[in-house]
Amino acid sequence: MRTTSNFVSAAGFLLLLGVLPASADDGAAGPSISGDFAASINSSGPGEQAVVFSNGDPATAGGASQQGGAGGPINVTATSYVNNVTIGAISQGGGTNNSTTNGGAGGTVTWNEDTTTSSRDLVVASVGGYGSATSGSGGTVNATIAGTHVRPGENRPGYGGTVVASIGNNGGLEAGDGGTINVLLTGETSVLQVYSQGGSGTTNGNGGAVNVTLAGEVTYGVYVDSRPGTTANGGGTAGSVKVTLKNGADIGGDIVAGDASTAVLEFAFELANELERSAVRQELSTKSSASGTITINNRDYSWSGFTSLKESLKLLSDANPGSPIVVTINAGSDASASSPGDSFNAPNGIVTGRNNGSTAPFAKLFDLLKKPAGNAKILAPTQPTVVGKLRCDTRDVTVFRLSDGGLAINIRLEDGKAYAVGTIVDGVFKRAPGGRWTADMAGKAIAVSTRSGEIIATCTI
Repeated sequence: MRTTSNFVSAAGFLLLLGVLPASADDGAAGPSISGDFAASINSSGPGEQAVVFSNGDPATAGGASQQGGAGGPINVTATSYVNNVTIGAISQGGGTNNSTTNGGAGGTVTWNEDTTTSSRDLVVASVGGYGSATSGSGGTVNATIAGTHVRPGENRPGYGGTVVASIGNNGGLEAGDGGTINVLLTGETSVLQVYSQGGSGTTNGNGGAVNVTLAGEVTYGVYVDSRPGTTANGGGTAGSVKVTLKNGADIGGDIVAGDASTAVLEFAFELANELERSAVRQELSTKSSASGTITINNRDYSWSGFTSLKESLKLLSDANPGSPIVVTINAGSDASASSPGDSFNAPNGIVTGRNNGSTAPFAKLFDLLKKPAGNAKILAPTQPTVVGKLRCDTRDVTVFRLSDGGLAINIRLEDGKAYAVGTIVDGVFKRAPGGRWTADMAGKAIAVSTRSGEIIATCTI
């Protein structure tokens, strides 16, 4: 069952966690942190967290320095099992209201994790520091999410799960910009929220580019956003958003694009055969980028708020090609042959043959090989294209309507692969080579069954 999501802002989520501390010392940069991030915490208490921080310091009140320190770069890999707590990494520039003229920038944050990593929430962020004149911008954030981040017992969206953010701080005069964000999800999370957010000030900050690739599971929904600051007449522009769907993506709620200059939803699945690819392309051509739903690989995908849809569908055979066939031709000598036989060389692309000592030219050899015997013509077979699908009572069976008036039937087994059942032309079923199923057409109904007669699916024309 689909759910409607009410997402909170990234800044609000970080503040609710209480993970935006600031030092009161001199404006030094935060430390550079890298390596494995391993923690072993198993707690049911609220507010428990294991988060890596690198905070720049604000300027000292009344001191000569008026520049907050930059947040340090963080590059960590989570390798541990952390249950029922918040984990993550945050780099924050230094800045305070009463001392810092220019806030420090947030540092670059790179988060990786293995498949055993588990937590209640995950937060990965870069946040600029506050400055009374110019606030700091958020840095670049890269997050590869392979573990599991689900709130135990959580049955509503809108809070928790995974937040990835780059936030420019609000400013008295000039606010900071949101930074670039790149996210790859192959694991599982209850909610995925990705924000690049400009701060608000006399001059608003801009949103940065957001790129999200989904190849894992999201229980409730995905929200992506690149927004500028919100001060009236303060200017600022939204950044671009791109979400790419790949095999393995299982999204329980909607994929929602918020503020963005452009918002692209790309379908980059690998499909079993050309019939499936043609059918998906045909259906996508009828969809609106503003909102829609489509079923691919037996999974439903719903979206809203996008400005364009893009397809880059591939076949599994393209993604996993077989070994190449290599043909090697050894050129023979162009001298006289001392014994009967053939020898070949290929100077300047011309192939000559020597047989029993007499030379005969074979120019354009490959053209000769392709030439038909006599006056016969070689005609390339015309392949029918998919023009639609029939409605079936199970997703495991698909019946494609072809441009030549025929029907092609596929079945998907537990291994996830699609197999050809056969075709129906003029009401007559023809089993696919090696096929294990049969189909019978009666009026406007098609029954697909095993050879023993057990009906697998019924489809309607």
